[in-house]
Amino acid sequence: MLIQDHRTSTNKSTTIEAGNRAKVTYKKPQQQKDFDTAQACVKRGLEEIENAIKLDPNNESAWSYKTNLLIEASKLAEMDGKMDQKAQLDKQREEAQKRTSALSEANQKKKEEEEAKKAAASPAKSKLVRFILPLLIVVMLDFRVGHHLFVILDIIGSCFSPIRVSDCI
Repeated sequence: MLIQDHRTSTNKSTTIEAGNRAKVTYKKPQQQKDFDTAQACVKRGLEEIENAIKLDPNNESAWSYKTNLLIEASKLAEMDGKMDQKAQLDKQREEAQKRTSALSEANQKKKEEEEAKKAAASPAKSKLVRFILPLLIVVMLDFRVGHHLFVILDIIGSCFSPIRVSDCI
């Protein structure tokens, strides 16, 4: 059964296979120059991504872009009837996707560790602020600087970021 999605180009068709599984196939554009332009763009994109990865092999975004460009390169190989090339590109895409996932997990773990360090440091700062601020309030009130009190407290509180003065009063 052929399903036509009218929101996309005519270069794509979807069929339903056994088990209600959708299969998307791509067809070469009618104009050869359109196909050549697409191939040139993907080729240039992959070259630039390889340069980016050489500069920073642990750049999650670069690996993600590489994965997406390999998907597009695979579609173009399919359109051109080069199924061996498509299989190679699909394998490269899987490897790039694995690398992207590994970097994503590592970045998430690093972010969680940094947040845990901040959370561990925060109670000590909070105790310091809760000890110092009441003393400052008493001193400031004695000098009758009441209307400037909150401005000064906010400045002092910003030194102990992310604790807000209003949280301590």
